[in-house]
Amino acid sequence: MTQTGIVEEVSGEYISVRIKRDSACGGNCASCGAGCTGAKQTVIARNDAYAKVGDTVVLQMRNCDVLLAAFLVYIFPLIMLFAVYFISFRVFAHEGISMVFGILSMCCAFFLVKLLDKRLRNKYILIATSVL
Repeated sequence: MTQTGIVEEVSGEYISVRIKRDSACGGNCASCGAGCTGAKQTVIARNDAYAKVGDTVVLQMRNCDVLLAAFLVYIFPLIMLFAVYFISFRVFAHEGISMVFGILSMCCAFFLVKLLDKRLRNKYILIATSVL
C-alpha cells in the first residue's frame, strides 16, 4: 500500500502526516452519497526519509500486513461467530443458546484482536520512505 501526504509534525523518529482518505466508491463520490470527497486524515508514520514539517512524503506498508490486519479486524470475528454458533447448535440443539454463544465468541474475538493490537502496533505502522 502506498500513500502520499504532507508532514504536519515531527516527533523523534515518528512523524504526523496528513493524507487524503481514499474513497471506497472509486472517486465517483457524487453517485454513492457517502460524502468522502476530500476527507483528510492524520496518521503516524516512522520517519525513514528524514522528512521535515511541510514536506510531501511517500508512505508505504506491505500489502500482506494490510490484508492481515483487515482479516483480523473484519473476518476473524465473523468466523468465530459462525463456527461457535454451528458447534453449539450441534451440541445443544437450541437456537437461542447457540446465538448467545456465537455472539459471546465474537465479542471475545474482538477482545483478542484488541490485545493483539497492543502487541503488534509497531509491526503495522506506515513508513515514510521518501520525500517528494
